[in-house]
Amino acid sequence: LPPSARSTVAMVGAGCCANGLPASPDAADMNYVGKGSGAYTYETIYKFVGAGQGEFQLVEQKVSVRRCCCIGAVLSSLGLAAAALFVLAPQVGFLSGIGILTTTWMPHGPRGACLVWGDPHVKTFDSSFPSFYDEGDYWMVKSSEISIQGRFLATATTHGVAATRALAIGGRFLQGHKIMIGPLVGGQVTIDNQPVLVDFPSQYAMQDNLALLRYNDHGRLVDGAMGHLAKHIVHVDLPRGVHLQVLRWDHHVNVRISMFAEAGGQDGTCGNFDQDPKNDDTRSIMRRAGPVPADELLFDAPARVDPINQHMHCPLDRLEAARKLCLQNRPEVHGHLLEGCTFDVCFGGSHYAAQDAVTESEA
Repeated sequence: LPPSARSTVAMVGAGCCANGLPASPDAADMNYVGKGSGAYTYETIYKFVGAGQGEFQLVEQKVSVRRCCCIGAVLSSLGLAAAALFVLAPQVGFLSGIGILTTTWMPHGPRGACLVWGDPHVKTFDSSFPSFYDEGDYWMVKSSEISIQGRFLATATTHGVAATRALAIGGRFLQGHKIMIGPLVGGQVTIDNQPVLVDFPSQYAMQDNLALLRYNDHGRLVDGAMGHLAKHIVHVDLPRGVHLQVLRWDHHVNVRISMFAEAGGQDGTCGNFDQDPKNDDTRSIMRRAGPVPADELLFDAPARVDPINQHMHCPLDRLEAARKLCLQNRPEVHGHLLEGCTFDVCFGGSHYAAQDAVTESEA
């Protein structure tokens, strides 16, 4: 950290609160008096110092404080040389792009991102590339606190091959609430089955700062080369530093999940986040965390699966034509990404070449 950042952290660590006031060089001259220490209200102030402030935004909140504490959070696990100064009561505000950090939880593992796109292809937290072509409700992330599930179903254009039709977020970290995000056609964004983000752009904050949802055309899933495609992206900031970007297409969604590795372990189509890509192949993931059991389902009812919609093989002539179209949209793509795009175009149609390219630019 630069000297300015170090001095800020040092000041925060040197003292906390004195009778309800943030520590400061003049704290000895500032005291509440009288029974109950008063009922003062002031604005929360967030300060970012040092390099790497980057894409993060501040959402200012009015906070009524009786007792407070100032802490410095060094976000080294994000690769940022920055310190954040928060006035807490008792939870910090939203940090757009890295979820919500609180006084009661601190990360214990590395931070990473999982991408899910197409029919559906995945880049796991450990940079493995499994694919899941069959229909059903699947775990994306499963831990003792976090539940993120994906509904993989065939669409009108995928000829029996599954795509991510909807996303469900729940678990103990949401205190019993559920967030659902579906595609543009026939889908909604809901919290506890109540529609939110009905306008574009818009944003919605859950009660008690439990989550912040923003709906716009900005985000890391957007590739400048694909600017001719309209983008509708839902950004979700959640507790435990979880952040999602959900790119809504007409009949499916692409997803980017950013989070810290869960200390107690996790699994799902996004992998087990143990920093070993070798154990995140499709077969291993399905053996460890297959379809979601009915008693753990976040969706209102199980997916209606057509038994004939199984993984299929693309004829060679169509396969070559699909490969050329993928390379035309993104010449540098290769390996797993080219294979995935080729499969999507072969079964889903030519529009998948451009749609996949938007997400593959991040993979």
